[in-house]
Amino acid sequence: MPELAVHFGETPPDPRPNRADAVRDDWVGRFKTHLEAECNDSTHTVSAYIQDIGQFAEHLWPAAKFPEPRFDWRGVTRDDARAFLADYHKHGAEPASTRRKLASLRTFFKFLIETDYIQKSPFATLRGPKMGRHLPLVLSVQEVERLLAAPMEALRKKQHPSAEDTYTALRDAAVFESL
Repeated sequence: MPELAVHFGETPPDPRPNRADAVRDDWVGRFKTHLEAECNDSTHTVSAYIQDIGQFAEHLWPAAKFPEPRFDWRGVTRDDARAFLADYHKHGAEPASTRRKLASLRTFFKFLIETDYIQKSPFATLRGPKMGRHLPLVLSVQEVERLLAAPMEALRKKQHPSAEDTYTALRDAAVFESL
């Protein structure tokens, strides 16, 4: 049987700039506490959410221009949200990664709504990129022939096949033929 190879892309996506100091923002810090204490999310989930928020913050408020992590979450527009996701996707991210960013930021903005800090989420009506659909792997003609011949080949290898062995081999061959 030939060895299968899995290819995820020619080159990895460009690493996106990230505001590692985003957690020092009051609302990001509260959100982190909320995820850890109230939602009981894993450290990996919390870390991924904070990284996603940091990348969004860097997109809107680059550290070079805004050295202090004091972000105006109320001023974020739907266009800001769309531009971030489009930019992230355009730089080589897989659709699943872009959708995860969208989910992280939706969750953060939902938290801001629940705490009465903002009225409406800029991410609420956005849709992520479509997930690619892959064709299923199929057997080669030779593999199908070997599969169909396997029950009778197993029967031939038995020294003294019983009636039950013969029945089982014929049954299995019939089942394989019907597939």
